[in-house]
Amino acid sequence: MIKIKTGEFLNCCYPELDEYPFLTAVSSTLKSPFGELEGIRSDRDLEEHLVKIENQWLQELNIRQENVVSIKQVHGNGIHCAEIGGFAGEFDGLFTDRKGVFLRVITADCIPVFIFDTRKMITGLIHAGWRSLEKGILTNAIKIAVDSYGSDPGDLIAALGPHIHQCCYEVGSEVADLFSEEYSSKKENGKYMLSIGKAAQNELVKAGLKPENIESECECTLCNPETYFSARGGRFGKGRLIHITGIRTADRYN
Repeated sequence: MIKIKTGEFLNCCYPELDEYPFLTAVSSTLKSPFGELEGIRSDRDLEEHLVKIENQWLQELNIRQENVVSIKQVHGNGIHCAEIGGFAGEFDGLFTDRKGVFLRVITADCIPVFIFDTRKMITGLIHAGWRSLEKGILTNAIKIAVDSYGSDPGDLIAALGPHIHQCCYEVGSEVADLFSEEYSSKKENGKYMLSIGKAAQNELVKAGLKPENIESECECTLCNPETYFSARGGRFGKGRLIHITGIRTADRYN
C-alpha cells in the first residue's frame, strides 16, 4: 500500500491493482473532529459535513456521484451485483462488470477487500469485519464471482486495505472462539488479540486465490490516528474511512 496526496486528500493506493491504469482502487479518510469545526453540534451535522467532503473527494477523482454504488452495511455476508450507480440496499459487498460504475464501502476498523478479475475485467469491494468473516463473506464473494461472471479464482487479485491489526484488536473469548486459534493470542487478563487480516487472507486462499495475488501490506487504523478513522479510537475524531473501485471509461469524468 502506498499513500499519495491528491488535492486536499491523502489517498491510499494498492501496487498490485495500480498495474492496471484503467482501474481505480483508492481509500481515503474523511475525518472531522468535534470541537474543531464551527457549526458541528450533532451526528446529523457531522454526517452532512462528511457528505460534502466526500463529494469534494469524488470530484478530485473525476467520478460522478450518480455513478457510485452505495450500500447499507449490515455485517452480514450478502453481495450485490451492480449494473448502475445508486443505493443498492443492505449488503456488505459489491461486484460489477460495468465500466464507469464505481463501488463504495466505508469502514472504521473492519477490512476493505478489493477484488479484481484480470481477465474478465470485474471489480469487487467487500466490507469484512469479524462478523462478516465468521459468516464466510469472502468465500461467498468468490463464489458469486465464479457463478455470476464466470471468474476463475486463479485470475483474481485482492488487496486488503487499512484495518485494525492484531496489535490493537482485543476481543473476548466469545469472538475469538469463532475463529481458528492461529488467528489470536491470549492475554493475561483472559482477553484475546485477534488478527482479522490473517483470517481474511486464509479465507481468500481457501476460496481459490493464489497467495501471491493477495496484497496484505497495510497499516493499522488504531495505530495511526493522524491518518485514519478508527471506531475503537473514537477519541481521535469522528469520520469515515471510505473506499472506492471501478473501471474507468474513456471519458475524463466517469
